[in-house]
Amino acid sequence: MRVRVFDIPHKGIRNGLSQLLILAGKTDYTDPSQVLALSNLTDQVFQLIRLHEADENEWVLPALDKHHATAQRRIGRITTSSGCCYRTRRRD
Repeated sequence: MRVRVFDIPHKGIRNGLSQLLILAGKTDYTDPSQVLALSNLTDQVFQLIRLHEADENEWVLPALDKHHATAQRRIGRITTSSGCCYRTRRRD
């Protein structure tokens, strides 16, 4: 059986986002301790996403380019005001 190394980090990110949505839905926004807990989890999940993006930019995309030279050119880059980057497929 082939090990799919990309599944684990993406499954972790999906889990983090799911936990964040669950907590956001049950947070009592009049309770400062619950709002702080939500804020802390938000920071952790988005830090995980930023670290994952940096790893993909440094390791995955260059390796992908070795096998498919146009791969990175077909992936666009959008930077938000917070500095977080999201990759989107460009329409050629």
